[in-house]
Amino acid sequence: MRSFFSIIILITFFIAGSINSTYSQNDQKPKLLWVQIERALPSKVFEYEEAQKNANEFFKKYLPSAQFYAYSSETDIYYYFFQIENLDDITKFYESVDEAVMKSGKDEMQKIITAFRDKTYSSESEVYVYDKEYSYEPKEPRVKPEEVGFERWVIIEYYPYYDEEALNACKKEIKEFYEKNNVPGDYQMYNKVFGGNSTISVTSENGKTRLDYLNYAKDFGDKYWEGFKPLYLKFMNFVKDYKIVDVWNRKDLSIINEKTK
Repeated sequence: MRSFFSIIILITFFIAGSINSTYSQNDQKPKLLWVQIERALPSKVFEYEEAQKNANEFFKKYLPSAQFYAYSSETDIYYYFFQIENLDDITKFYESVDEAVMKSGKDEMQKIITAFRDKTYSSESEVYVYDKEYSYEPKEPRVKPEEVGFERWVIIEYYPYYDEEALNACKKEIKEFYEKNNVPGDYQMYNKVFGGNSTISVTSENGKTRLDYLNYAKDFGDKYWEGFKPLYLKFMNFVKDYKIVDVWNRKDLSIINEKTK
């Protein structure tokens, strides 16, 4: 539980410095995504999930404005996504958490915190900015948002001191390829602004299930790979390393208001 309560104010200060230049260059504020990452002990996974469900009830009772999406990987890593439209939202959320702790009373709060002890072996926070300019949305989505049950993330680490202008030109070419060919599957790009290495981007694709996504990936390869391959190789010249993370949408661990579903 420490991650949900104590890390927020630190993030607020860091983001203010990290993306201040973005605000000055654009009239529209960037869409921020705060990601809380919890690594559960394999022997404590079921207990951890039960503790999280109880914590969610705490949020619903004392902090009804709280919203987050939960995902889990097959290696027992849990990701909690808080969508933030601006920095004021972080400050307001922090203030609301403080009020919730005061309302709940010491005993109830202590019970929630104790339930998480010895259930995880690491916890960290990251913040990303949604890269709308280089993300791709088809006219008709292959999978409707409410049907998404699986996502594949490609976490990309660029070489230090890469040519940002050349990289952006390459990303633009990739998006134009998708648009020109009316590729049915979308992809989203996010750039890290807080938490470890700052030369990190994440590309996300999805499916109803992992099998559904893999079938789509095969179709993409059959139909588009020959034309896409030169762009792929061009992009990979900027990439030092990457890893693939498969995650599942955990609605049972999420808190989403009906209006935003």
